[in-house]
Amino acid sequence: MKVVASEAGNNAVSGANLIPLLTLGIPGSAIAALLLGALMLQGITPGPMIFIDHGPIIYAIFILMILANFSNIFFGHILIKPLTRVLKGNPSIVFPIVLLICFTGVYSINNRLMDVGVMVVIGVFSYLLRKVGVPVAPMVIAFVLTRMLEQNFRLSLILSRGDFAIFYASPINKVLIAICLVASILVFVQRARAKRALAD
Repeated sequence: MKVVASEAGNNAVSGANLIPLLTLGIPGSAIAALLLGALMLQGITPGPMIFIDHGPIIYAIFILMILANFSNIFFGHILIKPLTRVLKGNPSIVFPIVLLICFTGVYSINNRLMDVGVMVVIGVFSYLLRKVGVPVAPMVIAFVLTRMLEQNFRLSLILSRGDFAIFYASPINKVLIAICLVASILVFVQRARAKRALAD
């Protein structure tokens, strides 16, 4: 039951992440960030107007998610035993097969070895981040949102004629900055308390 409950919660998060992603353009997870990048590559900018400008595509995504839930029940019931055997397999056999599939998939997109090299560099960098204890998901989200951040940053400076006060002068900006600071401080406080509890 614990496994079923955790997986049900994990699947429920996937649909909920689409709400801030499609309405505000803010991904709530690494998977949502990848979806944001895929939409932007197709010329679709998430936001309030996405349901008007690209309505058929968005509703097609909703329909596919509904169908995916039903197919998940069917295929999950059939493949649960074979997949558990894969997880129990020897890592020295499973990992090379996974790497071969990754290399083949990356190379088949543009037929360039440079793409494979980029994948290797990103993989090594992600491995080092995990060793240090830095989560990879925020890095993926930041990578996807960097372009939007730069564009809106330049647009704001153009509208304000180079005055940086546009980012903190209004009351709404001050409230949002205060909320971000309080949230960041609470995260550090909770981590410090967790470390003290583990030490005790």
